[in-house]
Amino acid sequence: MNGTRDDNNTKFVYAKRVAKMADPTITNTLKLASQPGIISLGGGIPNPELFPVEFIRETVDRLIKENSQQVLQYGPTPGLPVLREQIAKYLTKKWKKTVKPEQILVTTGSQQALDLVGKAFLDKGDQILVENPTYLAAVLAFNGYETNFKILQLNENGIHPQELHRKINNNIFKFAYFIPTFQNPTGITWSLNVRKSVIDIANTNGRLIIEDDPYGELYFEKAPPPSLAALENANSVIYLGTFSKTFCPGLRVGYLVADEKIIERLALIKQAMDLHSPSLSQALVAEYLKNQTIYQAQMEKIRIFYGKKARFMMNEMKKNFDSRASWTKPKGGLFTWMTIPRIDSRVLYQQAVKAGISFMPGYPFYANEPDYSTIRLTFATVGEKEMKLALGKLKKLIITLS
Repeated sequence: MNGTRDDNNTKFVYAKRVAKMADPTITNTLKLASQPGIISLGGGIPNPELFPVEFIRETVDRLIKENSQQVLQYGPTPGLPVLREQIAKYLTKKWKKTVKPEQILVTTGSQQALDLVGKAFLDKGDQILVENPTYLAAVLAFNGYETNFKILQLNENGIHPQELHRKINNNIFKFAYFIPTFQNPTGITWSLNVRKSVIDIANTNGRLIIEDDPYGELYFEKAPPPSLAALENANSVIYLGTFSKTFCPGLRVGYLVADEKIIERLALIKQAMDLHSPSLSQALVAEYLKNQTIYQAQMEKIRIFYGKKARFMMNEMKKNFDSRASWTKPKGGLFTWMTIPRIDSRVLYQQAVKAGISFMPGYPFYANEPDYSTIRLTFATVGEKEMKLALGKLKKLIITLS
């Protein structure tokens, strides 16, 4: 019998695909992020200081008083009409082109959207194209469908369109998965020219693009280039959005934007998964989008908050690592990506935890060809004093291991 068994339980056999989904890196890092005595530069989570608690409390009370029969009841699989309408209105204004409510599927976080896309399009052995490195949880989600990855290396402007064209000509893949704006894990943002070239190549070759955009609103000063989905003739793009970074992750509200026929298919798949996303969470997010004064004030607060933290981290990294490592200089998002020549991040991580700090080793973010000299750092949740202390400790460890 083929499959995977637990070490302490030989009676039950898991499907073979479970073995490809067993990387514990995210789970372990999130545990460390809340462990007393550990300064965590690892968990890619929003800072809870930014949660609009009073707005949430007042709005939930009002929704239950005025509309309990809807917000506490089962709802339509594609999402509450009021939320789909608000998302469509928001995107129409942002993208400067019409987005209809029928093009929106509300999901239980954008992580569910990744799983929906995998379930809809991937058969065993199919190939998909990803940036290298890419979002770890996307790799895990797609591994659940026993897929194979082809990679595109990143540079400071994004990917090389010529390499994309070459990979398209030499390989048959179901779709390409990209995070063009403030990428997780690198913080890199594609240039506008790269974005336009990618759309042209995808259209010419009839290839599907999955654009994941959880961080696009988290710019520190200047807004990034338009999303792939916002560009002219972006008919080959399925867009994934979320309110986890701009509102609250615990509400678990994301969304997917695509052609209406695709939305109909994906809604059938979602119905078999969870019937619908939480009605109360959806209604709360709809109220958040309706109240643009509160929404825009919250966005401004978030951008200023993370921008200040990012600048502090960049200054401290320059002081500590200028001749020892290289790193990205993000203009938004939550992360920087550090390369430390001749250092194995797995060994560095073990020593760091002993010293009371944690980060994300870089190797799990590679779908293929991992680079063990890389790590991901986040500035989102740590105060300046702790950040300074943690980076100082990291410097000493790197010197010791060099």
